[in-house]
Amino acid sequence: MIFTLTSAALIYNDDGHILLKKDPNRGWELPGGHINENESLKKAAIREVKEETGFDVNIHSFSGISFEQSKAVFNYFWTGKIIGGKPILNSESLEISFFSYQQALSIMTSTDFKYELILCVKVPEFFITLN
Repeated sequence: MIFTLTSAALIYNDDGHILLKKDPNRGWELPGGHINENESLKKAAIREVKEETGFDVNIHSFSGISFEQSKAVFNYFWTGKIIGGKPILNSESLEISFFSYQQALSIMTSTDFKYELILCVKVPEFFITLN
């Protein structure tokens, strides 16, 4: 079996709000994506946030892993803060914005994405299996 690895980040602004981007297919989600060959998991999250939102970030902690069993995908999550950059929109990010924790949960449509966000915020170094 071949596994896919992704890396995403829970990024806060100075007001403690969470950065989300709106994917054209999946709706509101944390920024993140596939890991390139010879790229570390952490550097992939930093690169993906920059590519999808325009923001430079500092990752300060590992949050956890979700395993999508039916797709053979391991999603790695990190927590960090914005340190620079300017917001950009592109084909992967139709909108980007900051939300309070409750607002983020209410705007996300994917149950799995909501669950991963809850775990990133509430449970240090989680591991879950999704079907």
